[in-house]
Amino acid sequence: MQGTGRVDLELDYLPRVLACEHGNASLETLKAQAIAARSYAYYQMEATGSLVDGQGDQVFSCSRQPDAIHRQAVEATSGTILRYRGTQVAAFFVA
Repeated sequence: MQGTGRVDLELDYLPRVLACEHGNASLETLKAQAIAARSYAYYQMEATGSLVDGQGDQVFSCSRQPDAIHRQAVEATSGTILRYRGTQVAAFFVA
């Protein structure tokens, strides 16, 4: 991650993105968000080699820390990404 260094996608990055982007959502909503956020992260890493913390990519740093529900959503969808005909997609979402 630009300006932060290496961050574990599943254990640190995604739970924080979920907390910052969709903090109070239901578990099912957070699962969908986790898949979209993971897919976007994979796309960006493939396209540019890094992610930026902020609205240009995904918000990773905010005042809210991830709760158990954010980690649960990431774990429940672990490894699930969106692809179209074998191509990684940029899964955009609105927080």
